[in-house]
Amino acid sequence: MPCFELTTQPQPAKSLVRSRSFGRPVTEINELREAVSSHVHSAARRLRASSQTATCLHVFVHTNRFKPEPQYSTYTSICLSRATNHTQPLLTAALQLLEQVYQKGYAFQKAGVMLTNLQPEGTRQLTFWETGAQDRETSKHLMQAMDRINARYGKDTVHYACTGLDKKWEMRREKMSPEFTTKWADIPGVKR
Repeated sequence: MPCFELTTQPQPAKSLVRSRSFGRPVTEINELREAVSSHVHSAARRLRASSQTATCLHVFVHTNRFKPEPQYSTYTSICLSRATNHTQPLLTAALQLLEQVYQKGYAFQKAGVMLTNLQPEGTRQLTFWETGAQDRETSKHLMQAMDRINARYGKDTVHYACTGLDKKWEMRREKMSPEFTTKWADIPGVKR
């Protein structure tokens, strides 16, 4: 009788998507920039945590298809000159892509980023003209320091300014269920 083999290690991901619906319709490009920047920051952190790099970046936005207003949904992509998991080059590329897809006059419901062509961190192909090993090392140390600080003191303790401070676009969470299994503060207490 054929059986499936037990796998102890999951296969590495081939793509990574970070997106969220907005808490209210977003019409301003500055708020879209904050949202896309926040998604890139989160995706890059996840890439580094899984020791992977990405070669292609996709940015997408869309309006609420259930509303009677005119609709708009699009995405655009870029393949980077070298695979990376560092936030800064991904942010730069994502914000350039957002400028290409943004259309004034629409109320956007959702924005996000997708990273594809993921590969293990150590298998990067160098280009013929590539130099700056020192710059890459400095950037790597910066990303490691940011990740350590955020792991110790909480998510987004240290982040890029373009991700915003007040994040008015974020999803509403007033009616969110408690996280009993993942947050100490949400574990119910027992009275005697």
